[in-house]
Amino acid sequence: MRRNQKIVYSAMNKVNNKSYIGYCIDFKERKTRHFLCAKKGIVTRFYNAIRKYGEENFEWIILFDNLENIEECKKIEKLMIVLFDTYNNGYNSTLGGDGGFTGHNSGEFKKGQQSRNKGKKMSEEQRQKLSNAHKGIKLSKSHAESISKANKGRIVTKETREKIRKSLIGKKRTPEATKRIREATRKANNKPIRQFNIDKIAIMNYSSLTEASEITGISRSNISMSARIGRKSVGNFLWEYIKQ
Repeated sequence: MRRNQKIVYSAMNKVNNKSYIGYCIDFKERKTRHFLCAKKGIVTRFYNAIRKYGEENFEWIILFDNLENIEECKKIEKLMIVLFDTYNNGYNSTLGGDGGFTGHNSGEFKKGQQSRNKGKKMSEEQRQKLSNAHKGIKLSKSHAESISKANKGRIVTKETREKIRKSLIGKKRTPEATKRIREATRKANNKPIRQFNIDKIAIMNYSSLTEASEITGISRSNISMSARIGRKSVGNFLWEYIKQ
């Protein structure tokens, strides 16, 4: 693959099927940098997983290539993180669009930096700044909790998936991307759900939102909303996703 090809990629753990979504301009170099960061002990969900399961247990796939610019890479990365749920149930530590893609990753830049810095000693303050930059921005406890609560248990609804599908029309996706997007959509559609009466007595289990909607006549979006909130009744019923 040629350099400077703007892509969005995934790295899937072959043991538990959890994934990391990212974007870059040099796929081979980006993989190498990920592995190097993991070996250095940098603490993120993704690097922790690489250390735990080993480099050999990750499958790296290009999802979209030949993208126009950085902003398009960021946009598609965010969409894929939502679609594959890699923030809640994967290795992405953010909702995307905030790192991993700069000209500073190029070999030319690094070579120039090495020449300029050769023989220079870093102060303790510079070392600390560099360490903090590698570890990422630290959030306050309250900020981290608010982000976690806002995204915990988020369900990708049919409407959201349709918006994602339309936004990707005309984008050059790889065959593997098409396959994985279909699998993610099918998996979301097949999530089992339980129906309760107002007194919170279980009435019926359904294999999916689609089945529950077809049998009860209640819209998928309303059932999904009730299941996410956990309190709001829809059609005089309460709904809850069944943990698998």
